[in-house]
Amino acid sequence: MQLDKKIARNAFWLYLRMGMAMLTALFVSRIVIDKLGAADYGTYSVVIGAVAILGFVNRPLTYSAQRFLAVSIDKIDIQRRLFSNLLAVHLLFAAVVAVLAWGVAYALSLNCLQLSVDDAQIVMLLVTAAVITIFIEIATSPYLSLICVHEKMESLAAVQIVEVVVQIAIAVAVTIATENRLLIYAAMQCFARLVQRALYIYICMHRYAESHTAPHFDSAETKNILHLSMWNMVGAAGQISIVQGLNLMLNVHFGALANAARSIAMQVQSTALEFSQNFLQALSPRLMRTVATTNNAWTKTKTSTFFMLCISSIVALPIIIWTDEILGFWLKEVPALSADFVRLILISMVFESASEVLQTSALAIGKLRWFQLTTIFGAAVTLILAYMLVKDEFVPQSLFMVQAAVSLVVFVAKALIVRQIVKAFA
Repeated sequence: MQLDKKIARNAFWLYLRMGMAMLTALFVSRIVIDKLGAADYGTYSVVIGAVAILGFVNRPLTYSAQRFLAVSIDKIDIQRRLFSNLLAVHLLFAAVVAVLAWGVAYALSLNCLQLSVDDAQIVMLLVTAAVITIFIEIATSPYLSLICVHEKMESLAAVQIVEVVVQIAIAVAVTIATENRLLIYAAMQCFARLVQRALYIYICMHRYAESHTAPHFDSAETKNILHLSMWNMVGAAGQISIVQGLNLMLNVHFGALANAARSIAMQVQSTALEFSQNFLQALSPRLMRTVATTNNAWTKTKTSTFFMLCISSIVALPIIIWTDEILGFWLKEVPALSADFVRLILISMVFESASEVLQTSALAIGKLRWFQLTTIFGAAVTLILAYMLVKDEFVPQSLFMVQAAVSLVVFVAKALIVRQIVKAFA
């Protein structure tokens, strides 16, 4: 009973945080799209996507950090040493990713992508702002992980209040500006992420003694961290390859306006995904400890996966039914294809959200190989089929039909794999 109350309380704070973020996003994105225009907004999303090709390492590193911190939550000396290792690993990856991402994104932006701006200097500044944002996210992720494993979700809600103020300031700045609006928007989004992460560091330094340490590599622990992180990155590489691969196909074959429609769909998905992600974030620390230390791990995993499917479906279904009305209310000008993209991407989201619960249990045990290889296989099938369809001049919607169908098959396969892993471990 106490466990359920703790999860419910954490979920409440996370949903409150999400509510503030949703209202702000509705207000800010409406203004930004109107002032920037669909083409410039699509350009920004493509540049961010090009940087994210290598920035995908952030999420798997964060997942691994939460796993190690969660299973040693009551051992302060171990946590301090572990946190020091996590800081060092994240800083190393942040530096490597920043350098590689800048070169890859800049080359793609100049040579491959259809953008609304032709000035190489503007493209360079957009890429630089995106790379700085990625560096900040990766380097400071251990602090966010520490807050999550201590289950102090009210701290995240407090930080969100500051983020609301910053996002409103961005909308005002873009409205007031008479030129270089795209650059102003990119720079201020980078600043917003810096403010968010600085507050996370401040909270940790004042509440958690284990955060009072400097980055330091310990060979044995670093090896364990890297082992799980690498398998998490394999899965993340599969996921990001689908997102960015489909994005690039849309850009090359259908132009920047198709990217704008997809960007709108991804914003809707991101907002809907917050419901399931908040439940997972509230559940994950306890689920990891339960799977790693008790004999009823599969029962807990199965129940949690079922709840995730229910939550995701309850959120997605009304949006799928009333997509046109929602987009019409939200946006002054709705890009063509947006409604179809929203519906199809939300179907994929339901199965992908449930798969994340399964991944949490596999991560707690430390057996990720077959789980993540399944992710890679699903990504390869999705991209190959999507490429065949665009080469045969199918409609853009067909790309996301393929993604939804493959997501269902991959979810079933992952459930069978995790069932075997958890029962063997118990």
